[in-house]
Amino acid sequence: METEIKQDLEIKTNEILSRYKGNRDELINILQETQEKFRYLPEEAMEKIAEFLKIPVVEIYSVATFYALFRLTPSGKKLSGFVVAPPVMSVGARMFYMK
Repeated sequence: METEIKQDLEIKTNEILSRYKGNRDELINILQETQEKFRYLPEEAMEKIAEFLKIPVVEIYSVATFYALFRLTPSGKKLSGFVVAPPVMSVGARMFYMK
């Protein structure tokens, strides 16, 4: 089962990389597309990207951790948030928010 997941990850990562030339300045675009595909940046994908761009994996991690838009852990399919503006809180949202 685990090997199937790794093979699938490798196939999808290779599909993404096939659209690029391997230039270092493509890194952010590659990371964005990878995250769109997996909803986060898997370690194996980052290693494959580093190999493709011929740069150390630590540089991939450096960029991925510098920008807040990148995630290194899986996220849910749906995100939720709360509006905590005073007008919203005054009409009863505070009770829902506190629960």
